[in-house]
Amino acid sequence: MSGSSPTPSADDKENASSNDKKKEQQKKRTQDVIIIICILALVAFLLIAYLASSPEFETRNKMTTTIVDDIIDTPANYYTYYTFSVPAGASNARVTGNYEVHGGLIPRIDIYLADTTLCSSPIDCSSYYYVGKDKSFGEVDVYLPTSARSRQITYYLSFHNIAPLGESKQTEASFKLEIS
Repeated sequence: MSGSSPTPSADDKENASSNDKKKEQQKKRTQDVIIIICILALVAFLLIAYLASSPEFETRNKMTTTIVDDIIDTPANYYTYYTFSVPAGASNARVTGNYEVHGGLIPRIDIYLADTTLCSSPIDCSSYYYVGKDKSFGEVDVYLPTSARSRQITYYLSFHNIAPLGESKQTEASFKLEIS
């Protein structure tokens, strides 16, 4: 007996070659599946990113409330005010609107937007987010501060008729609060 190993037969070589081909095919299929999964994950990620940045997505997460949409009759040296609140946890708060004053020789009015905690009355505040002094008409677009909104904040929107000649004023006003 010598120490040599038996020579593989042609059948053994064919079986080994067949097993290698099966392993190679299995490896190729696994790679193809991994590539397909990666492509699908990338497409899903891009689709989600696109939808999250679209205006429709913002609109779905936005709540709009009417503060006032009316004609406000304010006698001379009086004021009319509206209150509205921004809930705790709001990430954005925006007041938009427009107004036009009618009545008297000088159809003008003062408009104030302020945090109620900074006011002793709706027209006497230490700080304002908007002041329209002696205006006949205008548009308002104000972003309210959003840092540290751990509590609900209430605001005044005030219309003050400073009429020097004692005339009543009518203000067509349309204001909305957008919260997201």
